[in-house]
Amino acid sequence: MDFRSVGRLFYFFTLIPMKALSVVEFNKVTYFVDEALGEIRRTDDPQSIVKLPRLKMQEIPYDAEASVCRFVPSEEKPLVYTSGAGIMYGPHVIRACQVILQRLAKEHEGLDYLQVFEDQTGFKSEPLWFIEDGDGGAITALLPSNY
Repeated sequence: MDFRSVGRLFYFFTLIPMKALSVVEFNKVTYFVDEALGEIRRTDDPQSIVKLPRLKMQEIPYDAEASVCRFVPSEEKPLVYTSGAGIMYGPHVIRACQVILQRLAKEHEGLDYLQVFEDQTGFKSEPLWFIEDGDGGAITALLPSNY
């Protein structure tokens, strides 16, 4: 690779806001999550684009005392989803939304326990909810009708 190629490559990557790109793996498939465009793309097939649902503003201020949830799964607090959420949105979109919540929680030092993503395509009949339970609970992705 000569210097001109490296320069073009550097120029290409400097145009992309780094905090907007995340990588998500699901079933041995890797996806790029582009928060700026609200899309998820397979790394092995860049033409396969899925529009992500848009995160609504939470009901309480970010600096409220109750904004303490981080949406970080662990052995004690796993990420789970209802079958309805899995069918309507797909596990890869659920995982991408959870990554967005983690980044936002880190940025604001915590979020409210309930976060809502709304479909931007008009094809989904319900929003996607994320609820983080207290100690001994789980991080659950679900539809309002599953609640």
